[in-house]
Amino acid sequence: MNKYEEKINKFVASLEVFYLKLHALHWNVTGKNFKAIHEYVESLYDDATETMDSAAEQLKIQGLYPVASYAESAKLSIISEWTEKRDLTQKEVVESLISDYQALSTLAKEIRDEAVAADDFFYSNFYEDVIADYAKVLWFLKAMDR
Repeated sequence: MNKYEEKINKFVASLEVFYLKLHALHWNVTGKNFKAIHEYVESLYDDATETMDSAAEQLKIQGLYPVASYAESAKLSIISEWTEKRDLTQKEVVESLISDYQALSTLAKEIRDEAVAADDFFYSNFYEDVIADYAKVLWFLKAMDR
């Protein structure tokens, strides 16, 4: 087993659960800024798909297997599923997103730090880019939350 396989699969699984959660937030947001938040969350789930695919492909390049079942993803994920059936305020959506992006960023930093310590630039460069992307998303979200 590759030393990063477990954490990268946790990252992939978390993005799989997050992708579905993003849809719930996208569909159920309400309020004065509905259109802006609705469209922004759509861009986030598109980005989540790209990141998830790239992380999974990194495992395949190394001859490893990314998590590919929802049941396994739900077990491994650091992101909680969204199970509530109700309308959401902009504030609720933004606060949920901030929490989830902070958690994903922390996991990406752990993977990056382990890869840097091992001089493994195959993984460290990818996760450095993920961290930078998430920092920008968090900046946007925190500005929306004021």
